[in-house]
Amino acid sequence: MRVFKQLLFLILLSIDVLSNIPANDFPEQSITASVEMISEPASVNAQAVMSSDVMMAHEIEDDAPADPTKSINDYFALFPQGVQEAFYLDGWSYEKSAEFLGQKIYHDGSSILGVTLYDAHKVWIDVRGVANSAILHETGHRFAFENYVKGPYSGDFSSLYGLYWQDWYAKYGGSIKNYDTPFEAYAQCYEIYMLRPDIFTQDVKDFMSGEFQGIIDHNELVKNAG
Repeated sequence: MRVFKQLLFLILLSIDVLSNIPANDFPEQSITASVEMISEPASVNAQAVMSSDVMMAHEIEDDAPADPTKSINDYFALFPQGVQEAFYLDGWSYEKSAEFLGQKIYHDGSSILGVTLYDAHKVWIDVRGVANSAILHETGHRFAFENYVKGPYSGDFSSLYGLYWQDWYAKYGGSIKNYDTPFEAYAQCYEIYMLRPDIFTQDVKDFMSGEFQGIIDHNELVKNAG
């Protein structure tokens, strides 16, 4: 009985001491660590491909492109000559992947048609033939941040995006992920402009024509400077 009373006294004493400690004196390390673990962005396995690369964009496949029998080069050849030449400036290149990009990039079998790696100045197109037209979309990403185009975050494109992106998706189709941000929609406009320009209203055609002209003019400047 005496031992029991001593234990009870110690328990009550502990409760009293704890109740008088200010709340901000309790250690928060375990709580903070849990929050950081939850909020930390998921790592992308692009580093397993090229350690310095940053994967900026990809397409998720919803439907097959217009003509899966065309090669990647056939689709790329749809661009005006000056745009094709400008693509290769600053060491840029594109290539057909020898394996599924979902496995190569994410190691999880995701269905990815194309990926643009800005640090490496490279565009990869998935091994499947149905991915070949993705070169049109990825070319839009390749040029998106150049100073000779207005790009996806310009006021002009933002206005067009706000007005029309749902119409583009309804008429052209594909993955909703290719339209749900100005960045993706801008790239998708390169593909639509090459394959289905009839979908665009005149103001969108004028914008895309201006982007292409900016690319072509820059390419000429580089050629003349050389």
